[in-house]
Amino acid sequence: MKQQDVAATNDAMIVAMEVLKRSKIRPHFGNAGEVENLLGSAKDRFQKRQNRLPIGERSIDFVFEQQDFDPEFDRVKNANEKLKTLFEDTVGCEDIIAKLAGYQQIVQGMKARDVDPRGEIPMNFLFKGPP
Repeated sequence: MKQQDVAATNDAMIVAMEVLKRSKIRPHFGNAGEVENLLGSAKDRFQKRQNRLPIGERSIDFVFEQQDFDPEFDRVKNANEKLKTLFEDTVGCEDIIAKLAGYQQIVQGMKARDVDPRGEIPMNFLFKGPP
């Protein structure tokens, strides 16, 4: 980032690290390439965010914020509502919703303690047949 004369807030750096952690589980992950892609996307989002501001409020420095690295950086705050809307049209899934809500609470607690939850709870689910 110093080479490109850009900076980021501490919270933005935490979000960037989370984005890179999620990217590591994808096939064909390339560390340097992924960092370059992330910086390129952040620059693009930064420019779009700056263009929405009045000219007098625009920053002359590239200082990335959380939303520049991940537009949905606060997805955990809306997780319960999204879970409910995911199954709102399906009858008989109350047990599944309760189980997934329990997993969400475990993940939030583990992340608060800076522990990776992927080894402790399932992250992929396969639903087959009627509920």
